[in-house]
Amino acid sequence: MREDFTPYEIAYLCGGPERVVMVAIAGLHADGLIRITRKGHRVAATTHTARDPFEAAVFDALPSAGRVLGEVISRVSESPAVLALCAALVEEELTDADFRHPGLQRAQRHLRTRLRTEAAETGPARIAALGSAGITEPALREVFETPDPQPVKLFSFRRGTRRTAGRSGRSGNNSGLDFLGDASDGDHSGGGGGCGGAP
Repeated sequence: MREDFTPYEIAYLCGGPERVVMVAIAGLHADGLIRITRKGHRVAATTHTARDPFEAAVFDALPSAGRVLGEVISRVSESPAVLALCAALVEEELTDADFRHPGLQRAQRHLRTRLRTEAAETGPARIAALGSAGITEPALREVFETPDPQPVKLFSFRRGTRRTAGRSGRSGNNSGLDFLGDASDGDHSGGGGGCGGAP
């Protein structure tokens, strides 16, 4: 069994597909390539320049108005990039997609323990190994650890119809939202650096 793993491989082995997406989102947020609102958990892109297939999948999941964090994670978890990562790890017998091989599962548990024990102090590898507990920015960690707010139903008296907006009451406009890292946000410490089911 090899000794070196990428942060995305560590993420899948320690936390499954959703952990992979967490690493991608945390990295994009740390570098200012996406923004996330504190109250609404809405993720919006500031650019569409991806540095790897996982970041590209995040951008692909974001419409111009943004999307709630949980929906982004759900969509990207099933993206071709994440499925290909899973397939590669299965091919190396580093994970058991069908959960039918007890010996392999035991070996994987030992590997997860080792990866968590050896987790870096900061950066993507720490988030990959520890999940939200490895995120150093308190505001971003809180967003990942709290449920997304329920959407607000807005009623139009003119047409007598309902439409859904984020908790802020806005639809299709990101201006004026409480993005993490804004001047009003007290913390600026940075956020760290078959297939489809949890391992």
